[in-house]
Amino acid sequence: MSYLVITIQRALVIASAAVLCALYAPTRLARDLGARVAANDA
Repeated sequence: MSYLVITIQRALVIASAAVLCALYAPTRLARDLGARVAANDA
């Protein structure tokens, strides 16, 4: 039973980390792209 709980907790941690990455990555990519465009304009 405890093994099942540990597995579920681990899955939740991995899932939450994946969600955070999915939310954070696009903003970071957009920021990099914006900086690149601004550098090209300058």
